[in-house]
Amino acid sequence: MYLNCHSWYSFQYGLLSVERLASLAKQLHPHRITLTDINCMAGGSELALALESEGLCCNLGVEFRYAHQLFYILIARNLKGYAWINAHLTQWLRAIQIPGQSLPEPYFPEDVWVLYPPERMPSYSHPQEWMAIRPQDLSTRWSWQRRIAPQKWVACPTLTFENPADYPNHCTLRAIGENELIARLSPEQCDSPLHYFRSPSAVKALYADMPWALDHAEQISQTCDFTPDFKRPKNLQHLYGSVARDLEILQQLSEKGAIQKYGNPVPAEALARIRKELEVIQELRFQTYYLVAEDMVRYATHRGFAHVGRGSGANSIVAYCLNITAVDPIQLDLYFERFLNATRSSPPDFDIDFSWKDRDEIFRYLFKKYNTTTLRASLLGTTVRYKSRAVIRELGKALGLEKVEIDRLSHRLPQYYQHRSADLIHDPTLEKSLNPLHKRLLEMSSILHGMPSHLSIHAGGVLISEASLYSYSALFTPPKGFPVVQLDMFSAEDLQLHKLDVLSQRGLGHIEDTLQLITHRKGDEVGAKTRAYIQEVHQITNDPAACALLESGETLGCFYIESPAMRSLIRKLRCKDYLTLTAASSIIRPGVGHSGMMREFIARHRKEAPVVYLHPLMESLLGETYGIMIYQEDVLKIAHHFGGLSLAEADVLRRGMSGKLRSVTVIQTLKSTFFTECKKREISDAVIQEVWRQIESFSGYTFPKAHSASFAVESFQDLYLKYHYPLEFMTSVVNNFGGFYSTGFYLQEAKRLGAQLALPCVNHSEALATLEGDQVIRLGFRFAANLQQIHWEKIIENRKRYGVFSSLKDCMSRIKIPQEQLVHLIRMGAFDFTGKPRPRLLWEAFCYAPLSQSDPHQLFEPEIAEIPPLTIEDWPKTEYQYRELDYFGYPVTFDFFDLIPSIPPNRLSSQQMHTAPSTTVLMIGYLCARKPIQTRTGKLLQFLTFRDPEGVWDGVIFPGSGNNEPLRSQGPFACKGRIRKDFDVPTLEIQSYTLLEKHPTTTGAFPTSSASPTKYR
Repeated sequence: MYLNCHSWYSFQYGLLSVERLASLAKQLHPHRITLTDINCMAGGSELALALESEGLCCNLGVEFRYAHQLFYILIARNLKGYAWINAHLTQWLRAIQIPGQSLPEPYFPEDVWVLYPPERMPSYSHPQEWMAIRPQDLSTRWSWQRRIAPQKWVACPTLTFENPADYPNHCTLRAIGENELIARLSPEQCDSPLHYFRSPSAVKALYADMPWALDHAEQISQTCDFTPDFKRPKNLQHLYGSVARDLEILQQLSEKGAIQKYGNPVPAEALARIRKELEVIQELRFQTYYLVAEDMVRYATHRGFAHVGRGSGANSIVAYCLNITAVDPIQLDLYFERFLNATRSSPPDFDIDFSWKDRDEIFRYLFKKYNTTTLRASLLGTTVRYKSRAVIRELGKALGLEKVEIDRLSHRLPQYYQHRSADLIHDPTLEKSLNPLHKRLLEMSSILHGMPSHLSIHAGGVLISEASLYSYSALFTPPKGFPVVQLDMFSAEDLQLHKLDVLSQRGLGHIEDTLQLITHRKGDEVGAKTRAYIQEVHQITNDPAACALLESGETLGCFYIESPAMRSLIRKLRCKDYLTLTAASSIIRPGVGHSGMMREFIARHRKEAPVVYLHPLMESLLGETYGIMIYQEDVLKIAHHFGGLSLAEADVLRRGMSGKLRSVTVIQTLKSTFFTECKKREISDAVIQEVWRQIESFSGYTFPKAHSASFAVESFQDLYLKYHYPLEFMTSVVNNFGGFYSTGFYLQEAKRLGAQLALPCVNHSEALATLEGDQVIRLGFRFAANLQQIHWEKIIENRKRYGVFSSLKDCMSRIKIPQEQLVHLIRMGAFDFTGKPRPRLLWEAFCYAPLSQSDPHQLFEPEIAEIPPLTIEDWPKTEYQYRELDYFGYPVTFDFFDLIPSIPPNRLSSQQMHTAPSTTVLMIGYLCARKPIQTRTGKLLQFLTFRDPEGVWDGVIFPGSGNNEPLRSQGPFACKGRIRKDFDVPTLEIQSYTLLEKHPTTTGAFPTSSASPTKYR
């Protein structure tokens, strides 16, 4: 009956959740509803699955709109029609995102029903084409009833909101979608107020004088024979011609890889595990998924791309033998069932990291390989939803509030706040300070909280299906040009489409760049040996130099272990080996940290607290981690062996505690089962409660052990490279623009390791930083502010073609650089090689300006008369220093502390913190990193990292301190407080701080002369 229903996947238009729409569909039974979201298929499978569980079905289609105009509605009659609509919608979405692009031809096959609005109904129509009569069309009946024969009329009650009272909320949503004030919305920007839910009897009454139109609607609805298949796997079924051949090749590759990893003969334990895994892989028909990943990794290796296989996939010895992952699951006693088991309720996936520079090439390879004849590979989509603060901001704009007022109101929401912002009205701490408009805004926000905002791209998920992806979804194309399905990972899982996560990180980028620098500077042999060495996990994780650097905590620039919290944890654990670092990578996560068990783990590891097991069974399950759950596998083991849940139920619980389930009711059911089964085993209530509390603490986020182990391998690679090739390593870190800290901080670390920093130079600099000789790191043009890429690229190209520049005049005559860009180059020091002061060079640039304006094809360049003298011969030293800060944001040829007239003599240095007195001390430093945290009472807690002339030190400002305002500048700061030692790691509890005075800056005005430059002849 309802042939035109909008869910909230009609973004900024529909109000109904899929769950609510399914509930309304039950009230209409035996009549079906047809979901026709606007230019979107994202909610189709979700609604079909919700109704299938109730023994009901729905129809699926799309409402095609552009520029607020309804063109037509397409409804799938069968699977073929559904695929055709998805393909047509994909073309439509491509066309409407390009201004002036022609829309797809409106030719429709017999496998789809076509519903036109009266104003677009063609005079001649095919049997599958109908004129849709929506409620608002009844009032304009005179304009179309004579033109279109009644045999083509079809009743089309539209459903956008549940009842008439919801219409203002719909208008609010439209205002957000149109980025317009609610009061300024035009009628065509909103839906009709008549498009609310009506009972079957009310619909019949609405169309009482045209019963045949209702019959036509029922005919269309009942002749659709399409239900998505949620049981059969949809991924690529074979890669090498047949399932049997894929199994054979997977076994061969596994055996060959086992010999490479373990030697010949392969140990019996490894062989037994390989055979066991292959049996499970065959049973679950996962062999092609493995081979697709292996093929991708083999291509990446051929191209010289570094990769890291992480996540639960590293629990598989077959993946290890295929080089998909690098950690040995036997050595680490990894739990294969965490990745793949016959009772697992959700599909697993490989998480494979590539360098941020290489990932797009991997995508191109996959799409070229699997999209030869039909579209079978694409990126996975994701649904972006409105969160608490976003709700406030969007509604504030729609209501016309000033940005300052919106910011003030949104910041009243604590960062941890997970409930609807409307609930804040009843918060006694805020209620008194809210005016009526604010209260109205918060009340309205309840309709948006959790509602989809738009479709985006999953972090790295790739789908490769056996049939065309059009069989399951339409696709959209972001600016990069890679296809993306209108499915999120939940819908893909429902359809049995298993994603392959192709992720990126900058850590791999700086490893690859370091190896290339080593090869360039030390030779091919050294480069090849270094590359081979760090790829051998058993060697690199036991390298004495890497272990020593780890134990010292000198991990700045190293992947995953450079943040202040991680460096502090490493020192607390006295971490100096692979297994301890693997544990550290997991206990730093919020799941363990927020439960309070991180401190207990540290104490037990340091033998400063006894190892206590809550129950005798815990010793066998958690002996390696001192009786504390720190990995996702621990939840799986405890839930299954201790709590009596099946492996499938335990896996659902594990996913739920990681935030990967839609429904919280599932968790409540599993909790009840857990408590019941534990009581059957006569376990005390106190123990059950404590074990469940620790499981619940994992709701923040935790890692599987294999994931932590994979990260630890990359960390050891960084440690090795930083120890043996410090300047090559730091140059690469800087050039990859990634890490916990700023570029300036990494350059200061390079200085500490012996580097000399040099400013960009037109004769030596490239786009990125380069390493000159044994000590000099020269910055590239890309690091300087205000320089336009097109001009510095011309400098590099001209220099490589015709040689270095002999002078400023030579450069100006060879390259036509705008005066403003030339001034920037001079002021930042790019012409210091001439030996002339910068004011002099600026004056010459002004006098030589005709060179830049001359015709490059004229035979002779303009002749410039003698340069007049200057009134300013040079700038003071501080002016040069402040110019560096202007262009780079950090010092290059000097140190921050050179700007301080006098450093307090009674200060405590970072190196003296371990032996500091118990009295109040003074420390100075420039702010390197700041992590503000809002406590549950809404107060500010700040974790800070500073750098002083001797090194790096950490501080904390607790709520209630003297001046607990957010630190927003670099400083320098003079901080007073007491040294607090936690497991021998010192931190300054800052009680007060002040900004230190710096040398004043001069104006830096353009140099002047007493005489005007002589005109050129």
